Amino acid sequence: MSPYLTTEEAAAYLRTTRGTVYNLVWRGVLPRRRGKLLFTRTELDAYLAGKGRSTKQRR
Repeated sequence: MSPYLTTEEAAAYLRTTRGTVYNLVWRGVLPRRRGKLLFTRTELDAYLAGKGRSTKQRR
């Protein structure tokens, strides 16, 4: 089993739509992995816990 979730799997995990997942990535709220839209459950759990805190590093 892969440690990464696809966009469709991430949407199901977050109980939202794929469009919302794409929007969260575009806004920098969710990171993407390996140059593709792949997510870990840990990242999705962090998003759910923070509900919208950016995962981008601030300088």
